[in-house]
Amino acid sequence: MSKHIKKAIEIARSLDSAAKQRVCAIITDKKGRIISIASNSYEKSSPVMYRYAKHVGLDDKIYWHAECRAIHQLQNKKRAHKIYVARVTKSDKVGLAAPCPICAAAIKESGISLVEFTV
Repeated sequence: MSKHIKKAIEIARSLDSAAKQRVCAIITDKKGRIISIASNSYEKSSPVMYRYAKHVGLDDKIYWHAECRAIHQLQNKKRAHKIYVARVTKSDKVGLAAPCPICAAAIKESGISLVEFTV
């Protein structure tokens, strides 16, 4: 397990345990330096999330997904090289964090070519 996945799990565990999903995404550059960190948010959204959700036919899922939020926060998208995604369940176990169709579209559009997620 990579150090960035371990960090993403640690962050996800620190999130509100009452949340539907506790997901953390970390984006690194080619040298492995962290350039963005984000988690899911069920309280806020944006036109960016609406655009990605509508693009894949999931208009009702416009809350901030960790992956999309991490991409949106990037200062320089060209530096983004790899994204790490971790999910922690309500029972505090590590769960499958494969990007959903919305996040997969955002990752592809951003140019990030490497994805590592918890299983």
